[in-house]
Amino acid sequence: MKLRIIPWLALLTVIVSTYRFGGDFWRLNQLGVNTVHLKMTSQTRAGFAPSAADNDALACHQEWLQFVRQPKALSPDLEQASRLIACSPTNMRMLWRTYPSEPALANLAVQLYPGQAAPLYWLISATDPKITEQSKPLIEEILRINPRDGLAWRYLGIVLIQEGDIQGAIEAHIHSCYNGDPGSNGCGNAGWLLEEEGRYEEAISFFRLSRHKFIRANADRLEEMLKEH
Repeated sequence: MKLRIIPWLALLTVIVSTYRFGGDFWRLNQLGVNTVHLKMTSQTRAGFAPSAADNDALACHQEWLQFVRQPKALSPDLEQASRLIACSPTNMRMLWRTYPSEPALANLAVQLYPGQAAPLYWLISATDPKITEQSKPLIEEILRINPRDGLAWRYLGIVLIQEGDIQGAIEAHIHSCYNGDPGSNGCGNAGWLLEEEGRYEEAISFFRLSRHKFIRANADRLEEMLKEH
């Protein structure tokens, strides 16, 4: 049993390390290929034939190594990149970070990985990096997948401001604030919008929730203003 479990743990470590830290892609992914080899060898010694999934995983890792060995081009080889996206969601996320402005690849990722937020974010970055009303359906789909996605709530708030729906924008930024406050903008934006609406006590409460001192300072400013009046 240990022979079958340990290689999988090693492979998981490689995937998490590569995704989390970036860095030396070639070295980490070569270790990933070696890990798959180890798993297949361990299974063979234990009397198990390598599965089709093992062979596919090895082929996927090897193609990824070929891809990252190449100097980064302004535009990727779409055929090769498409194969890499199809064989691994980890590759998909790596390619999103490498080529965030490639709509063809982003659309393919959306088709191959329905129900996941990452391809939708990729499509937003590829087609609407300034976050306009064009992205609203994609943002709403992300929130259907995960109603606690703080970044999507912040994006929705940005779009609702453009549409003139200030109350909706306030509520969206409040949701962003309560769900991780990504970019430290949800609590601050909720506070600033509430201040503009003259809802000072509420603005103070959301400024106070920010992790940043310079945003929390707005709560002190408003409290001093209220004392003077």
